[in-house]
Amino acid sequence: MKFPRRAFSAAIILPSLALALCATLSCASVRPLTHEVRAVWMSRYDYAEGRTPRQSRDYITAELDRCRKAGINTVIFQVRGQADALYRSTLEPWSDLLSGELGKDPGWDPLEYAVAGAHLRGMELHAWINVFPAWKAGVPLPPVTTPLHPLLAHPEWVVCDSGGAPMNPKEGYISFNPASPGVRAHVREVVAEITRSYDIDGIHFDYIRYPDGAAKYGYSRDEESLREFSSPEGNPRGLAWDPWQREQVNLTVSELYRSATALKPWVKVSAAVIGHVNGTAWNGLQMVYQDARAWLEAGTVDMLFPMTYTSTRTRSAPYGLAIRQWEGMLHYGRAIVPAVPAYKFGQKFYTMCEFNHQIGLIRGGAFQGMVFFSATGFARISHAIAAPYFPAPVLPVAMAWKQYDPPAPPRPLASGFADGYVIVRWEYEGRPALFALYEAGTGILIETLPGYQTFCLVSKRQAREGLLVTAVTRVGAESAPVRLPSLK
Repeated sequence: MKFPRRAFSAAIILPSLALALCATLSCASVRPLTHEVRAVWMSRYDYAEGRTPRQSRDYITAELDRCRKAGINTVIFQVRGQADALYRSTLEPWSDLLSGELGKDPGWDPLEYAVAGAHLRGMELHAWINVFPAWKAGVPLPPVTTPLHPLLAHPEWVVCDSGGAPMNPKEGYISFNPASPGVRAHVREVVAEITRSYDIDGIHFDYIRYPDGAAKYGYSRDEESLREFSSPEGNPRGLAWDPWQREQVNLTVSELYRSATALKPWVKVSAAVIGHVNGTAWNGLQMVYQDARAWLEAGTVDMLFPMTYTSTRTRSAPYGLAIRQWEGMLHYGRAIVPAVPAYKFGQKFYTMCEFNHQIGLIRGGAFQGMVFFSATGFARISHAIAAPYFPAPVLPVAMAWKQYDPPAPPRPLASGFADGYVIVRWEYEGRPALFALYEAGTGILIETLPGYQTFCLVSKRQAREGLLVTAVTRVGAESAPVRLPSLK
């Protein structure tokens, strides 16, 4: 397989004319990087809704190619939406998005297909699950399937309002109760099944919170929650109601982190969180009992992906305010990766100039990367993002708090010629996550390669000047560099 051959200057990257005209961004601050999370969320609606299996596979392939070409190194791929599965599960029924019928085997496995495709291109694939949504609001209940949908098996798991009635919203999702031990145990099994069965690089949690309107409607005052809240065993610290509900979400995060990392300690555990922490109309802490700061303090996530979906000109919840709130949590030492709302491109305020400004705020805040929602939205702006911001490849952010043992270095082999280029080779016992190729003189990263590819095509100039290769583990630990033979 031939990968793109690129050469990069060690000088500061110059902005394009279009970016130079955007007064909101100082492009002089854009500099070559070696480590950064560059991620895209690919939702189940992106790749599955209204598509045949062949069309879904073609979409995934095309978007993985687009992402690789644009410089993306992490794809967050949705495989669970409403207690259903877009992967082969023994716990929940197949999603109806894949075949038009809940529980029907579509004849292919989207997660298996996406993992293989991402790894072929040297990208990480994180499996994205919606944690507490049980079913779409305003539609008939799920039919009987094998396995039975959890909403039918356990209707008592649904969040209840202040009057004790199960929630029945007109839009959004019906939600399972975060305070229910049965709910948490089931989701732990889902996480373990995915982590055990697939070669994923990460597991990603969305909707890991109480449902919208939690404070307004009094969610969740079901009998089980009230009993747990009032008991010494269920509330050993004697917390008031709101802090106790936050603690139920905290417990869920902690349990899911242990479930995944007990099976594969190197798996990266992350969560999508409300873009504003507190102090605005829609925020995590007060509105849906999502205390992301507590997860950072406890070390029960490796990465947070704040859903910063407003603009810098939004009065009630400006983008800059959200960025400052998250910037204040970087000292916890875990990766924080704010979002760029690419899906809003073309709406009021959401121009390329706005996105340039947002990326400038993210990079200026020393965050560990950025994420775009969603794949379909990113496809509309990728051409304008890639050249000025992602002109050279980067490695994912290293996670030194995990099993961070540097791997053995590759062993160089003789180089040769191929189609006017030089093919450089090395060998390796075992399979790392990636190989990284650097210019020997400048130390600039020029290519990342999947861990099973032990060769690369480079220009004659690069071969003459010398190249270094390293092995990189799943958590970003890098071997000592090894110089590859030069051609004179």
